[in-house]
Amino acid sequence: MNKNSILKRLALLSVGALIIPTFAAAEIKMGIILGFTGPIESLTPDMGNSAELAFKEASDSGQLLGGQKISVVRADSTCMTLQPLLQPQKD
Repeated sequence: MNKNSILKRLALLSVGALIIPTFAAAEIKMGIILGFTGPIESLTPDMGNSAELAFKEASDSGQLLGGQKISVVRADSTCMTLQPLLQPQKD
């Protein structure tokens, strides 16, 4: 092997060593979109809690994509269409 080839391999190894810890420390964001307000608001708290529990279990196992953690973001779909909101209001 020549000196140039060894330097290239060493450079690739160094870059790889820097990328792997960044990948392992990354966080996965998962969204839970349910009708927290609206006609099914009495059902969705338990559904949201169940989803969060499943994500926590996957995170705590340490086996998800090399130990990555999941952070959960909740959003409200209101379980209604946007059509009434898009209609012009009458004075």
